[in-house]
Amino acid sequence: MGTILAQWVIRWRFAIVVTAFLALGIAASGGRFLGFTTDYRVFFSADNPQLQAFETLQNTYTKYDNILFVLAPNDSNVFSIETLSAVAWLTEQSWQIPYSIRVDSLSNFQHSYAVGDELVIGALVPDTAALHTEALARIRAVALSEPLLVDRLVAAGGEVTGVNVTVQLPGLQPRDEVPEVVAHARHLTAELLQNFPGINVHLTGIVMFNNAFPEATQHDMRTLVPAMFAVVILTLGIMLRIVSGILATLLVIGFSILAAMGARVGSACSSPDPPLLHPQLSSPWPWPIARTY
Repeated sequence: MGTILAQWVIRWRFAIVVTAFLALGIAASGGRFLGFTTDYRVFFSADNPQLQAFETLQNTYTKYDNILFVLAPNDSNVFSIETLSAVAWLTEQSWQIPYSIRVDSLSNFQHSYAVGDELVIGALVPDTAALHTEALARIRAVALSEPLLVDRLVAAGGEVTGVNVTVQLPGLQPRDEVPEVVAHARHLTAELLQNFPGINVHLTGIVMFNNAFPEATQHDMRTLVPAMFAVVILTLGIMLRIVSGILATLLVIGFSILAAMGARVGSACSSPDPPLLHPQLSSPWPWPIARTY
């Protein structure tokens, strides 16, 4: 049986080669639909009850995508003039982030208190230039006793604080909107670190979470994929010790990757993991994060 099959392959070798390349071209043609996604919803099916409940909530009220700047001063005390000045500066600048609709922080938290028969409502940190020891002590006492701030925008011990920026992405160009917001947030981070060197800044939130998928994939494409092929070539060189054999094996691997990825994407098969990572395989709400620091 093996002899008959071998003879048949040799006899029709040109037709088999042409047919194989045609099949490869058809399968790989699905690669034109290949792309990155910045939407965490790809991890859930359309009929997922939790996702449906979440989308109903967003449709009823508003979409809640956000970036949270976590400020961690080196002295572990956010109630200092330098840190509160940084919070006030970042709060003001964060309104320039694309699609931002709200900014929450210690500096603009609306604190109410009574003066005689009058009820006064104003920002918790009205003017950083006029801060003094008594004002800092009052701000600390109010902030650490306010349930809307503790473990949300400030750690219970006052070691870190946050500036939360709520953004409402239009969804017209989802592949561009998230990177645009992240780029602006990172620019503000770099500027804050330059102006306030005694403070460390960490970025988190839904927008950063969404951006991590394509960003991690692109990083792996620049590092893991070349490393994988280098290991394959080195192994083939040790085992075969012939250039033609190495090239033939690499062609088989490359064609297999093209066909598998193209066929999968072309068949409209949704993948929660970035498809560009397949060559290697072939061979919560963010506010409470301040509590963990």
